[in-house]
Amino acid sequence: MGFWTWFWIWTFLSLGALTLLAFIGKSLLNRAQSVAYQLEQIVKPVAALIEAVGEKPDLQDLESDLLTPSAILERERRQLLKRKSKKQGARQRSLISALKHIDVQESRFKNVR
Repeated sequence: MGFWTWFWIWTFLSLGALTLLAFIGKSLLNRAQSVAYQLEQIVKPVAALIEAVGEKPDLQDLESDLLTPSAILERERRQLLKRKSKKQGARQRSLISALKHIDVQESRFKNVR
């Protein structure tokens, strides 16, 4: 093969390599821009977090519950237990309602292999 044949072969190979390098560079640039955008979105919450971590809250001593009358504590406990049982009952009613309205013909209930 002659000089010009090799010249054109190497010219096309070089142009192909440069084109591929340009595509890779463009891809990296797009990724870097998306990372920069995400970092911009994170800056405010992280700054607030760093500021919050830097501040030490002034903790006040709490009153001892030993001095609180037992009637008040018992009333609070009964209210807490009442809320807890209401929440459990609501959850139970919700599950029973879901079971009543279940459609066994749905695809998730069929044995498909």
